[in-house]
Amino acid sequence: MFYNGLQGPWWALFIGRMNLNTDPFGIVPIVKPVITGMGYELWGLECQAGIRSAKVRVYIDGANGITLEDCSQVSEQISAVLDVEDLIHMPYTLEISSPGINRSLFTVEQIQAAVGRKIKVKTSWPLEGRKNFSGILERVGEMGLEIRVQENASCTVPLNAVRNAKLDEEIQFQN
Repeated sequence: MFYNGLQGPWWALFIGRMNLNTDPFGIVPIVKPVITGMGYELWGLECQAGIRSAKVRVYIDGANGITLEDCSQVSEQISAVLDVEDLIHMPYTLEISSPGINRSLFTVEQIQAAVGRKIKVKTSWPLEGRKNFSGILERVGEMGLEIRVQENASCTVPLNAVRNAKLDEEIQFQN
């Protein structure tokens, strides 16, 4: 079992790559209504800001999956809204993407929905000499993510140590 150094509300400590609770440009309140109004779900957001430019990647999901046409339509709408709102004060690239089969998990709610599934977790610092964990997510609680890493062995990764988490689905091909 790993040490849990959580202070305050445990859900606020899961930062991941960039979740819907950490939005440096204030994009989420602006784009989420546009995305949901088009019939999609805002799955996640990644922002990378450099000295001269930024990259904003928005992940959308839908009941029937996401097509290239879906991404194109959402990109047009979000681009127009971001241009009007002028939230990003530097040149930026906007990317719209499906979260894919091995999707990143951006929120605690998304992680909780993955209980019983295989996930990969990277931590911000080593825990017992390692930063990468893979296995079946058994539960999410105040102590962190409990992952069955082997047949009879589980570990707990504190939420404040999680750098990113994603599903680790195996694709089954049929002949």
